[in-house]
Amino acid sequence: MSEYERDSLHRQIMRTQGQLATYSGYDDDGLLSWQRSLASGSAPVLPGQRPARQGCVTSRDYYWNNHGEVGTIDDGLRGSVVYSYDRSGYLTGRSGQMYDHDRYYYDKAGNLLDNEGQGAVMNNRLPGCGRDRYGYNEWGELTTRRDQQLEWNAQGQLTRVISGNTETHYGYDALGRRIRKATYGRHTGHTARSRTDFVWEGFRLLQENVQQQGWRTYLYDAEQPYTPVASVTGKGESRQVWYYHTDVTGTPQEVTAADGTLVWAGYIRGFGENAADISNSGAYFHQPLRLPGQYFDDETGLHYNLFRYYAPECGRFVSQDPIGLKGGLNLYAYAPNPIRWIDPLGLAILEHQSNFDAARRTGFENAGMTNPEDVTFSKVDPKTGTVVEFKGPNGAKVAYDAPHADMDVTAGHDKPHVGWQSAGKRGSGGANRGNITYDGPQHPHRSDSKGDDKC
Repeated sequence: MSEYERDSLHRQIMRTQGQLATYSGYDDDGLLSWQRSLASGSAPVLPGQRPARQGCVTSRDYYWNNHGEVGTIDDGLRGSVVYSYDRSGYLTGRSGQMYDHDRYYYDKAGNLLDNEGQGAVMNNRLPGCGRDRYGYNEWGELTTRRDQQLEWNAQGQLTRVISGNTETHYGYDALGRRIRKATYGRHTGHTARSRTDFVWEGFRLLQENVQQQGWRTYLYDAEQPYTPVASVTGKGESRQVWYYHTDVTGTPQEVTAADGTLVWAGYIRGFGENAADISNSGAYFHQPLRLPGQYFDDETGLHYNLFRYYAPECGRFVSQDPIGLKGGLNLYAYAPNPIRWIDPLGLAILEHQSNFDAARRTGFENAGMTNPEDVTFSKVDPKTGTVVEFKGPNGAKVAYDAPHADMDVTAGHDKPHVGWQSAGKRGSGGANRGNITYDGPQHPHRSDSKGDDKC
């Protein structure tokens, strides 16, 4: 399907995508610096060489600020987009050549507000977004949105949405994964107007089967498990392969056919809402994948996010976090900014970096432990003597960990990672916590046996 080429640090620098080859380059800090997709007959690209944009099907340049955030994305299709952030890393603005200028405002709990003067949000239950008004049940689940009525079961799963003269039903398996959705006319009997069945590989969407339209199987990057690289569609004996071109987070930005033709491109707003689809042929192309782990439901406008549903217009989930405060103090929050963070399971935000040094630096920044005078050593790797756990004021902590096969893969424990916890009330586990997975060689880490690695 695709062939890969890697550099000496095991970073992907080339991937074949049908008649195209996509090249990637990195800066001195190991951060993704540029991406180019070229026809296979183009002049050879030397390692580290940034090809000119002329003749590229897709191209992106990333410019990072001093805090490790993406400051500007210079896109060959969409133009230049500039991002701004506050001191806590929350996305506060986005402007560009093809976008309206967007400003984002938050209360102290991280709720996205309509305007700067809006008051605090009680119980983090946003009363509305723009012209839309929201209503909730006693469990904090969204029950009214736009012209929609949402119904939930005892497991906190969305089971039915009524909108105008239609209603859509959702079914789940024993692991909580959605396995079907079907839309009916409210007054036309029990025959479904449309039905889609879903097949899963663990907690990743493997295939969707759309009634009378055929099936689509998704393939993902081996090291970034929620980044799609291709899909195969079929109906009867027909088969077609499509290739995904993603940004720094793994969000699809374009899709090309096997011959290199651009068949879809999205205009993704700051919190994952797709403002428009485009196609070279003008034909509709079904592309429901949004932020990593999210699937767009056109009957509601919500994104299915495995264990929850996400409302892209307000950048938050529409029900409370099933894992409670382990996912953060705001039970509806997605992430401070989707340009850097992902939450593929709808449970807890994750970050991924290209190497250990980038993950380590980000971990200390997230924990607020940037002043060496406030940091103490607490644990060492018993094999190498390397310090692998650090503590800061008021419960802040950073630690280097190996994969834990017996722990929760949904939090990044299945890969080498840097764990962090920001300062805060100990009884609540700190203000925020998370793990940052990384590629490349594994760094010395904390021991799995308690007590033998203390300083």
